[in-house]
Amino acid sequence: MSIFSERLRALRKMRQNTQENAANGIGISRGMLSNYELGTREPDFVMLCHIADYYEVTTDYLLGRSNAMQRSAASFENEIWNQVTLLSNRSQQDLLAYIQLLKLRDEKELQE
Repeated sequence: MSIFSERLRALRKMRQNTQENAANGIGISRGMLSNYELGTREPDFVMLCHIADYYEVTTDYLLGRSNAMQRSAASFENEIWNQVTLLSNRSQQDLLAYIQLLKLRDEKELQE
């Protein structure tokens, strides 16, 4: 059994989830998830990202490259900053407007 398959199974069990429910959440069949957990199949890069997103962990954690399940806030901030600096001034202004829109949406959802 690979580190990936062990961690995938452990994450599902931590959530006290069935293979069927986890597979539906990820968007794959229960059989495919079972194969991943048994180590008989490995996901492609896109599916690896879907799995990481579903369990809210890093792909490095799933692959055994890190024991940190979440990337640090500083790492995330650096990644965002690096991407923003590549944008034109107009795109940076558009991004700020979009962030404001997201904040309004979040506030509305909290009120519901």
